[in-house]
Amino acid sequence: TRGLNPHLSADNARIACQRLRDALPDSRWVVEIVTDNPLTVEGCDGQVRVILVPSDYRPAHGAKYKARALQYALEHTPAAPEDWIIHLDEETTFDEDTIHAMHHFIVLQRKLVAQGGQAYPAIGQGIIVYGRGEVVNWVTTLADSIRVADDYGRFRMQFEQGKAYFGLHGSFVVINQAVERMIGFDHGLVSSITEDSYFALVAQSLGVRFQFIHAYMYERSPFTIADFIRQRRRWFGGLWLCVRTAEVPFKERFILG
Repeated sequence: TRGLNPHLSADNARIACQRLRDALPDSRWVVEIVTDNPLTVEGCDGQVRVILVPSDYRPAHGAKYKARALQYALEHTPAAPEDWIIHLDEETTFDEDTIHAMHHFIVLQRKLVAQGGQAYPAIGQGIIVYGRGEVVNWVTTLADSIRVADDYGRFRMQFEQGKAYFGLHGSFVVINQAVERMIGFDHGLVSSITEDSYFALVAQSLGVRFQFIHAYMYERSPFTIADFIRQRRRWFGGLWLCVRTAEVPFKERFILG
């Protein structure tokens, strides 16, 4: 989060803590909030860790925006190589069934790597649903509902093949810490607009596989039409940079193109 809406971040952190506490012992999880501005979360009994990105932090290769913050978190999280990271946006929520599905996926990936079935644990992603709970803007929510069909169509198709030719959503990413550190988010400015898709293409070029997770997370659509347009404009521009970059092998990006 940029930390500009601290109440939303704190409320969702508390919801996440309650869901996790209902499903797993406290020793098995922690909630990390990566933020550009200071914020505090009360009522989680020490299960929330806030990682504040310094304003003067500059990654070695010049990553900006969310990629810059994620790279700082990667460098400063106490997570061990065998731990798993679940990436969420500041408004993302989930339920206990999602936790169990992710846990099942992680156990399976550990077994596959231990048995020599694959070199790296796969990166998992499921379905993101919009419009659950209060709807602020019906137009943007209905427009985002098309993305649910896209998740069940294009994205599930590619993940079931172990690939991410169309990219990856920046939320509901289930990834092993060692794999995330191997790839990193500091790939320069070209990777900073749609850092999630660029990350996926780099991961794919390194031989990391992907897997579809049969579970849901819940998000809210942009509150205004103007925000919706700016979001889509950023996505189109960022994806085009991913297609044009020579830093990723052509065979990994031509389908996206």
